[in-house]
Parts: sequence; structure tokens; C-alpha cells
Amino acid sequence: MSDGLFMALVPEVFTPPTPAPPIVLQQTASRPAATLRLTTAAGLHLTVLGNTLLSPQALRAALEPAESAERAVTLLEAAYRRAGYLLVGLRATPEPATRSVEIQVIEGRLTQVRAQPGVAAFYRGTTFDPALTENALIRRNILAEMYASRSGLGFRPSLAPAPQPGGSLLTVETPPEPQFKPVSGSVVFGNYGSRYVGGDVLGENLTLRPGKGWLLGANYSHGLPNLTRASAGSRSDAGGLMASLVTPWGIYGLSLQRSSYRLGVAGAPYYPQGTTETSALTGSQLVWASPTARFSLNQALTHVAYKSEVLDGAYTLADQNYNYLTLGAQGSRNVQIGTLPGAVNLAVGYNLGLSGKRGTLVYDVPSAPQSRFRNWTLSASWQQNLPKGWSLNAAASGQWGINTQPANQQWVLGGYGSLAAWTSGILSGDGGYLLRTVAQTPNWNWQGWQVNAQAFAEQGAVATHYRAPGVPGWRMLADVGVGLTFTAPWKTSLSVQAARPVANKNVTAATLASQRAVYFVLQQPF
Repeated sequence: MSDGLFMALVPEVFTPPTPAPPIVLQQTASRPAATLRLTTAAGLHLTVLGNTLLSPQALRAALEPAESAERAVTLLEAAYRRAGYLLVGLRATPEPATRSVEIQVIEGRLTQVRAQPGVAAFYRGTTFDPALTENALIRRNILAEMYASRSGLGFRPSLAPAPQPGGSLLTVETPPEPQFKPVSGSVVFGNYGSRYVGGDVLGENLTLRPGKGWLLGANYSHGLPNLTRASAGSRSDAGGLMASLVTPWGIYGLSLQRSSYRLGVAGAPYYPQGTTETSALTGSQLVWASPTARFSLNQALTHVAYKSEVLDGAYTLADQNYNYLTLGAQGSRNVQIGTLPGAVNLAVGYNLGLSGKRGTLVYDVPSAPQSRFRNWTLSASWQQNLPKGWSLNAAASGQWGINTQPANQQWVLGGYGSLAAWTSGILSGDGGYLLRTVAQTPNWNWQGWQVNAQAFAEQGAVATHYRAPGVPGWRMLADVGVGLTFTAPWKTSLSVQAARPVANKNVTAATLASQRAVYFVLQQPF
């Protein structure tokens, strides 16, 4: 599928600052503390008191290499940190004459959170929790930071001793962000549209951040058919609305999209036309996070109404009206090669059609699209910084269609960011894959102007669930190309891509000939 023209921003993983040594008071444990006694390989006799967080096996494994009191404290402290317990204190009492050490574990508590009410809601349940881990705090910080940023607020958390003895205080400062804009958007013009229904597209995007965790958006695009001969007389429009809310339990949203088209002279004398309406309820929960990784779940319930007609609606080619459920998971992790940072991402999803047979989704044969379709999706990417400001991005994505898919669930390739040597939608099938590697130069700057270059290689293929005798299974295209992105001092940007074919398999001559010399996208944010 196409990479698209816009990228959703993912907040940085928050790494808690090193806390000041808290004054902690031993409090009632969540379960009885057990006394552990062991003798290390070096003959050091250890007694551990007050532990309720780590298992005896974990304590023994951590302390076995200890040969001195100092080493025992260091090893035990590291074991608690690895398990994520950041408010644990240790007090050692050595007896050199007998080579014995008594270690008192002091399990501290977060006793107070100081933050504005909206942000403080993300930390409910953390105070006086003996099992509070660094990972749990990072997860809450990520969501709280998203909430604050949507309200035009900064995010500065810190840990310190609480005013009362025996606890720690979490303070979250949220100063106003001077550059915050509650209303923003962009105007986009490019030739990334469908060849026959307006290859040149003018679009507008609008984003509103009214506060309290809300994000509202609207978009509209219109094909400009008469700028190219192939799309003369055609019509193409698309628009949508979306809303999402950050809560302590995740991010939840609603989106509505509608698109319509009508072929002009290229579709004579039948003049095909169609509409697609999509509405979706979405949810995403950040399940686990660490300073370098995160894992989340996502769900969606989507309704699709797609209709395709000819002869001004006199005859219906397709009437696909159905609901489907999406369940998915996504993980990401920061990586490092030497001193160069990078990140890997992996996502998997399962889509299940829920509707009964209706419209043209009524034929129970392998070659016909099914209302209760099923498919798996998978994507993986690796972004890596290289020396001297260069970067490399390798991505793979794909879909496995378990049965014949409705039109809007097919795997579609071709166009800007997806087999850029060909026109949009050049290949489609029930399943397929796309491999894409991009190398990017550092930015070159001159008096406020900025430019960078990219070189890329792509390979994509599609397949259908049902294959008639004599019809090849996979159809594949591959290309290589270059791109340039120019940015003006007033933030106007122009991106240009040009690619040329390098390989193909089982595609027709007409498919190979449907090439695009250059793609461009001109964008002005406001």
C-alpha cells in the first residue's frame, strides 16, 4: 500500500530523570516480608530483610557473585532496577569478623503527585503502591505527555523527596508552549491521484487542538481532471472528519470518510462511477513501555459502503456494504549501532468481516468477494542514522487474504511512495507485499532554504485468493528512483520523485506501459 503523504507523529519515549535520593519510610508491605539467608561462592554470609518484591530465586541469583558488602549492595540494587522498582533503598550492616552482612530492604512509596488536574488523572493508583515500576511510570508519562501536548502544554516530570518523611513526590510541570497553535493545517497540490479520475489533486487538511486531550481533524481533496488528457471530463472528490481523545486508558477515536469518482472520456461510453463511505471507531492502548521500547494493542470497528455503477447509475457493478473488526498489536524499540541511534517497529493485524450476505456480496464461490472476509496484515521497519547525517530506512509490509476480499480490503500498489515508476493503483489483489529501502542525505542549508535527496529501491507484488487455470499466481514490479525535497524559509515544501522499472513478472504490456515520469507534491503548512 502507499506510504501516504502525511505521517502520524509518535511521541518520544520518556526516560525518567535520575531521582534525588528519597527519604523513604518502611510501610506495611503488600505481602509478608521473608528473610533470606545465603552464603556466596566467596564465603560471604548474607541476610536480606524486608523484601516483598523479588522472589528468593531472583535474590539468590543476584547475590551469588558478591564477595564484599559493597558488592552485595551494588548487585542487589541492580536487580531491583532491572525489575523496574525505582523507589527501593538498601541499608547494609557488615560484620567483618564473621564475614557476615545484613541488608535491610526499604521499599519506598510514591506518596504524592503534584500536577494540574487533567494530567494528574493519568497517575491515579500510583501512590502507596509498593509494586510501582519504572516501566509503569513511563507508560503513564507517555500518555500524560500526549494529553499535555494537545493542550499546548510542556511536560517536565521529576521525582524528589516528599514533604512528609517516608515518601517520594512526583511533580509534573506543564508550562505553556510558546509555539503552540490550536489550529493548524496545510494545503497540498500534487499529481499523486488516480490516472483516469484526476491525477492532479488539490487538498486541504485542518487540525484543531481544543484542549483536554482532544484532537479534531478535517480533510478534503479534489481531482483536477482537465490538466491531463487521460482524466479529461472526470470527477474525483474525497473528504473526511476525525476526532480522538487521549485518556489514562488509551487513545480512542471516530473517523468518517467519503470519496466519489466518475470517469470521463476514458470511460466512454459507460462512464463508470462510484462512492465509498467509511466510518470507524478506533482504540489503542499502550500496554507496556520502557526507556527504549513500547508495546501497544489496537482495535477498530469499521463500516464500509462501496458502490460502483455504469451508465449514470442504470446498472450496478458492485454493491458492497459490510462491517469488519480489526485487532492488532504493535511494538517498537530503539537500537544503536556504535554511537548511531535507530529504531525498529513491528505491527501485526487481523481483519474479520462481520456482516451477512447482501448487495453483491452474496455469491458463495471462491472467485467472489466475501462479506465475512479474513486477512492478516504485517509491517516491519528499521530506521537507522548513519555517519555524517545520512540515514537509512528499510520497510516491509504485506497482507495475506484468506479468501477473496471486497474491493476496499484489497492490497493496492503503485504511485507516490509505492512503486513510484507507475501510476497509482497499478496492481491490486487479495494479498501481496511491498519492500522499500530509502537512503537519505543530510539537509543542506543556505540562507533559510533547505534541500535533501533520497535514493530508493522498491519491489511489490500482489496475488489473488482464487486463481483460474492458466492465470499466474503472483504479479510483481520493481523499480529504483531518486527524490529531492526543497523547503523554503516560509515552510513551503516541494517533494519530487522519479523512478524507473528494473524488474517485472507476470504483468501485461499495458501494465508496464502505465508509467509516471515524475511525481511531485507541493505543500504549504499554516
